[in-house]
Amino acid sequence: MKKKLIMILAAVLFVSCISIMPAMATKYATFDVLDTCITIGESFDVNVSVYDDGTLGDLTAFGFEVDPLSSLTLFSYDYATLDTNFDNGGTGGSYVGGLYNGTGNAGTDALLATLSFTADSTAGTDTLNIKGMFDGDFSGLFYVSGDEDIVGSIDIDVIPPGVPEPATMLLLGAGLVGLAGFRKKFKS
Repeated sequence: MKKKLIMILAAVLFVSCISIMPAMATKYATFDVLDTCITIGESFDVNVSVYDDGTLGDLTAFGFEVDPLSSLTLFSYDYATLDTNFDNGGTGGSYVGGLYNGTGNAGTDALLATLSFTADSTAGTDTLNIKGMFDGDFSGLFYVSGDEDIVGSIDIDVIPPGVPEPATMLLLGAGLVGLAGFRKKFKS
């Protein structure tokens, strides 16, 4: 009976500890696509930022995967450039990570990195995803007083190269006829 009571108390204690442990918070990244008209074959950049509300202190490091599900079909990831406030934390392949080298960033919108892409040969809409689930091994967001996951996604449109409008072609044609007439007048 005593052994059964100890087992029940141990189970209650275990469940109590699990239920009061804070859940890992998730911070959603914001994206700024620096080109508003991305055409087939064009290179373009996307800034990735997070707002640090300051509750966990300064952001000290970050790490995330670009396109973690390898689902991009209309453009390909080329490389990342870290913001000047971050030193390289092992950036390579589709992984982007940095170590903060500034004096403080709590309560600010922190630019993490600029991601560079190249649009392929098909027009349409594709979804860019990033994911950094905190694993204690340089993935996620690291603060002075805690850690968080980072996720984010944005739809990006790729359009075909511009085709001249009929009015533009008409204007060009009228200009050429005018130049020909002007030249003929001076010849005679």
